[in-house]
Amino acid sequence: MAELDTIMEDYYLQRHLTEGSGQSFREYVERKMQQLIATGEFKHPYNIYKRGNIDRRVHSRLKNMEEEYQPSKAMALAYCIALGLSVEEAEELLALAGYRFEAGCLNDQIVKCCLEQKVYSANVVNSYIYRFSELYGIERPALVGSFTREAG
Repeated sequence: MAELDTIMEDYYLQRHLTEGSGQSFREYVERKMQQLIATGEFKHPYNIYKRGNIDRRVHSRLKNMEEEYQPSKAMALAYCIALGLSVEEAEELLALAGYRFEAGCLNDQIVKCCLEQKVYSANVVNSYIYRFSELYGIERPALVGSFTREAG
Protein backbone atom coordinates (compact mmCIF):
# COMPACT_ATOMS: atom_id res chain seq x y z
CA MET A 1 0.00 0.00 0.00
CA ALA A 2 2.85 2.40 0.78
CA GLU A 3 4.24 1.78 -2.70
CA LEU A 4 0.88 2.73 -4.23
CA ASP A 5 0.85 5.92 -2.15
CA THR A 6 4.31 6.81 -3.45
CA ILE A 7 3.28 6.14 -7.05
CA MET A 8 0.15 8.27 -6.63
CA GLU A 9 2.12 11.12 -5.04
CA ASP A 10 4.66 10.98 -7.86
CA TYR A 11 1.86 10.93 -10.45
CA TYR A 12 0.11 13.86 -8.77
CA LEU A 13 3.29 15.92 -8.54
CA GLN A 14 4.36 15.09 -12.09
CA ARG A 15 0.93 15.95 -13.47
CA HIS A 16 0.90 19.32 -11.72
CA LEU A 17 4.46 20.09 -12.70
CA THR A 18 3.91 19.27 -16.37
CA GLU A 19 0.38 20.62 -16.64
CA GLY A 20 1.04 23.67 -14.49
CA SER A 21 -0.13 26.87 -16.05
CA GLY A 22 3.32 28.43 -15.88
CA GLN A 23 1.65 31.69 -15.02
CA SER A 24 2.47 34.03 -12.20
CA PHE A 25 0.22 35.34 -9.45
CA ARG A 26 -0.12 38.61 -11.37
CA GLU A 27 -1.01 36.88 -14.64
CA TYR A 28 -3.63 34.72 -12.91
CA VAL A 29 -5.26 37.75 -11.27
CA GLU A 30 -5.26 39.77 -14.49
CA ARG A 31 -6.72 36.88 -16.50
CA LYS A 32 -9.52 36.31 -13.98
CA MET A 33 -10.32 40.03 -13.84
CA GLN A 34 -10.54 40.18 -17.63
CA GLN A 35 -12.89 37.18 -17.59
CA LEU A 36 -15.15 38.80 -14.98
CA ILE A 37 -15.33 42.00 -17.01
CA ALA A 38 -15.85 40.15 -20.32
CA THR A 39 -18.81 38.21 -18.89
CA GLY A 40 -20.40 41.48 -17.79
CA GLU A 41 -20.34 40.52 -14.14
CA PHE A 42 -18.29 43.67 -13.46
CA LYS A 43 -17.87 46.83 -15.53
CA HIS A 44 -14.50 47.96 -14.18
CA PRO A 45 -11.56 46.36 -12.34
CA TYR A 46 -12.20 48.81 -9.48
CA ASN A 47 -15.44 47.00 -8.65
CA ILE A 48 -13.57 43.72 -8.39
CA TYR A 49 -10.69 44.76 -6.16
CA LYS A 50 -13.04 46.89 -4.06
CA ARG A 51 -14.96 43.81 -2.90
CA GLY A 52 -11.66 42.30 -1.77
CA ASN A 53 -10.85 45.45 0.22
CA ILE A 54 -7.80 45.96 -1.98
CA ASP A 55 -6.47 49.49 -2.25
CA ARG A 56 -6.14 50.91 -5.78
CA ARG A 57 -2.44 51.59 -5.18
CA VAL A 58 -1.80 47.98 -4.19
CA HIS A 59 -3.63 46.69 -7.26
CA SER A 60 -1.77 49.18 -9.44
CA ARG A 61 1.54 47.94 -8.05
CA LEU A 62 0.54 44.36 -8.90
CA LYS A 63 -0.55 45.33 -12.40
CA ASN A 64 2.50 47.43 -13.26
CA MET A 65 5.25 45.33 -11.72
CA GLU A 66 7.74 44.01 -14.20
CA GLU A 67 9.30 41.80 -11.56
CA GLU A 68 7.46 39.05 -9.78
CA TYR A 69 4.93 40.52 -7.33
CA GLN A 70 5.02 38.81 -3.94
CA PRO A 71 1.81 39.59 -2.06
CA SER A 72 1.38 39.08 1.65
CA LYS A 73 -0.87 36.18 2.54
CA ALA A 74 -3.60 38.64 3.58
CA MET A 75 -3.47 40.19 0.10
CA ALA A 76 -3.46 36.80 -1.63
CA LEU A 77 -6.56 35.85 0.38
CA ALA A 78 -8.14 39.21 -0.49
CA TYR A 79 -7.66 38.49 -4.21
CA CYS A 80 -9.28 35.06 -3.73
CA ILE A 81 -12.34 36.84 -2.32
CA ALA A 82 -12.31 39.70 -4.84
CA LEU A 83 -12.15 37.31 -7.79
CA GLY A 84 -14.94 35.13 -6.43
CA LEU A 85 -12.83 31.99 -6.58
CA SER A 86 -13.85 28.48 -5.64
CA VAL A 87 -11.77 26.79 -2.94
CA GLU A 88 -9.85 24.86 -5.63
CA GLU A 89 -9.10 28.03 -7.58
CA ALA A 90 -8.10 29.79 -4.37
CA GLU A 91 -5.68 26.97 -3.56
CA GLU A 92 -4.15 27.42 -7.00
CA LEU A 93 -3.80 31.19 -6.62
CA LEU A 94 -2.36 30.87 -3.11
CA ALA A 95 0.18 28.35 -4.40
CA LEU A 96 1.28 30.83 -7.09
CA ALA A 97 1.96 33.31 -4.27
CA GLY A 98 3.79 30.67 -2.23
CA TYR A 99 1.04 30.05 0.34
CA ARG A 100 -1.62 27.48 1.15
CA PHE A 101 -4.63 27.14 3.39
CA GLU A 102 -3.41 25.96 6.79
CA ALA A 103 -5.66 23.78 8.93
CA GLY A 104 -4.48 25.45 12.15
CA CYS A 105 -4.96 29.02 10.94
CA LEU A 106 -8.26 30.62 11.95
CA ASN A 107 -8.17 33.21 9.15
CA ASP A 108 -7.48 30.58 6.51
CA GLN A 109 -10.37 28.44 7.67
CA ILE A 110 -12.75 31.41 7.79
CA VAL A 111 -11.78 32.49 4.26
CA LYS A 112 -12.08 28.92 3.02
CA CYS A 113 -15.53 28.56 4.59
CA CYS A 114 -16.64 31.88 3.08
CA LEU A 115 -15.43 30.81 -0.37
CA GLU A 116 -17.34 27.53 -0.01
CA GLN A 117 -20.46 29.54 0.87
CA LYS A 118 -19.79 32.04 -1.96
CA VAL A 119 -19.34 34.97 0.44
CA TYR A 120 -17.27 37.35 -1.68
CA SER A 121 -16.98 40.43 0.52
CA ALA A 122 -13.79 41.14 2.46
CA ASN A 123 -15.80 43.25 4.90
CA VAL A 124 -18.03 40.28 5.76
CA VAL A 125 -15.02 37.95 5.98
CA ASN A 126 -13.23 40.41 8.27
CA SER A 127 -16.29 40.66 10.52
CA TYR A 128 -16.17 36.86 10.92
CA ILE A 129 -12.45 37.05 11.64
CA TYR A 130 -13.09 39.66 14.36
CA ARG A 131 -15.92 37.66 15.91
CA PHE A 132 -14.04 34.37 16.02
CA SER A 133 -10.83 36.08 17.18
CA GLU A 134 -12.73 37.51 20.15
CA LEU A 135 -14.24 34.10 20.85
CA TYR A 136 -10.79 32.46 20.89
CA GLY A 137 -9.04 35.33 22.66
CA ILE A 138 -6.85 36.34 19.72
CA GLU A 139 -5.75 39.96 19.99
CA ARG A 140 -5.17 42.06 16.87
CA PRO A 141 -6.18 39.48 14.26
CA ALA A 142 -4.71 39.77 10.76
CA LEU A 143 -7.46 40.95 8.45
CA VAL A 144 -7.95 40.33 4.76
CA GLY A 145 -7.26 43.19 2.33
CA SER A 146 -5.11 46.28 1.99
CA PHE A 147 -3.45 48.02 4.84
CA THR A 148 -1.72 51.38 4.99
CA ARG A 149 1.73 49.78 5.12
CA GLU A 150 1.10 47.89 1.86
CA ALA A 151 -0.63 50.72 0.02
CA GLY A 152 2.00 53.34 0.81
